[in-house]
Amino acid sequence: VGEYAREVREMQVQRLRSLLPEYGPDPDELPPALVAAAVQGLAFALVADQVAGRETATDEAAAGMDRLLDHLETRRRERT
Repeated sequence: VGEYAREVREMQVQRLRSLLPEYGPDPDELPPALVAAAVQGLAFALVADQVAGRETATDEAAAGMDRLLDHLETRRRERT
């Protein structure tokens, strides 16, 4: 599972290298590896907490990620 997760993250980083410039963040401040690790980490944490029945504001975290993605998509559309 660990090897598969590493391979998926490598694919994400490669794709983010070409995709992130469309959204405008400074790659030194928000490198693709950080974005990939943050998204993957959030997903793992949300699922682990939900499966364990723990309430750790997973709905709030997921909603925050949705807002962030909406904001980034709006910025991308404005840039094109």
